[in-house]
Amino acid sequence: MVKGKTKTRPTAARAFEVLDDMLGFDGAATEGPPDVPARGVKILKSIGQKKSEPEYLRPGRTLQMPGLPSGTVRVHVLGPPRVEGVERKNDPLYRIDPKKGESYDPSLAAATLHASKFLDAVQRTKGVSAFREEDYPFNQRYKRTAKSSANLRTLIKRYGGRTEAWRKIDDDWLQQGGALALYLNNFTNNSSLVLAIELVESGKVLLFAADAQTGNWDSWKDVKWENTDVKTDDLLKRTVFYKVGHHASHNATLVEVFEKMNSPDLVALIPVHKQDPNITKANGWRMPAKNLFNRLKEKTSHRVLQMDNENPFDCDPAKSPAKESWKKVGITPTITNNTIEIEIDG
Repeated sequence: MVKGKTKTRPTAARAFEVLDDMLGFDGAATEGPPDVPARGVKILKSIGQKKSEPEYLRPGRTLQMPGLPSGTVRVHVLGPPRVEGVERKNDPLYRIDPKKGESYDPSLAAATLHASKFLDAVQRTKGVSAFREEDYPFNQRYKRTAKSSANLRTLIKRYGGRTEAWRKIDDDWLQQGGALALYLNNFTNNSSLVLAIELVESGKVLLFAADAQTGNWDSWKDVKWENTDVKTDDLLKRTVFYKVGHHASHNATLVEVFEKMNSPDLVALIPVHKQDPNITKANGWRMPAKNLFNRLKEKTSHRVLQMDNENPFDCDPAKSPAKESWKKVGITPTITNNTIEIEIDG
């Protein structure tokens, strides 16, 4: 038997691996493109290979559903927000944190705000964002540097000595990196394409909000429609199917907007798997957000389904009260381990 020391990677190194993957998705310099996003882009390119250039949809457009008779199904574009000539701080594309009264789960919103400050620090550490003097307690001109101070050079040399490494806490803050990596891709989420699909004959609307978050949702009220007969509030009022935004997180599904979905036939589908390791781990993601989930059940009379088929007893379509509620709207969900199918008459 050979005895030896087992080499382990420092906590900071492991955290950086996670952060590198997320930052790479957002365009930061890494050793190479992150594997998962790179594969996703490759798949998108393969299914989108056409002679024509891709079409980028702007809010306010109304299109006919391809492959169906004209005038039977209309597709209305609600997001992402496209605001020209505004500062970043006023651009809804970059607004991810809900304000007071915009979220059903304000405590989670406060946690997100705290995490965004952590993100700022990580981005500076990795060279992602430019130096912002207002983030520091003292202006740059008051700072002492090794070039200007012999005493400071001596201190830095001692501090950086190999025998003193065990004293350092420089990287301890990065131990939160894995749990907070979700926040690094929020701006990408807010650029989600949001579509309201209208079944013209019945007037029913199916809302697909993708991963849209606060700024995207809030921008819908300002959409200027090409067709004057289209109104955002009217589309929301007639919504009978809602694909819940961003896995039912706290910073999607704005209160003001969701409360306008008042159809008695409303049903909701949450694309979330509660056994995802990012959810099950300590201090993991809170999806679905508790208060939002309760409000979804109230608004839909328990017609809420999750893609993992781990529905609570009061949302199980095979049991009361959900069974009677689904029957009332004439829908019988077909659920397997991999799919959920519902048929809506239009």
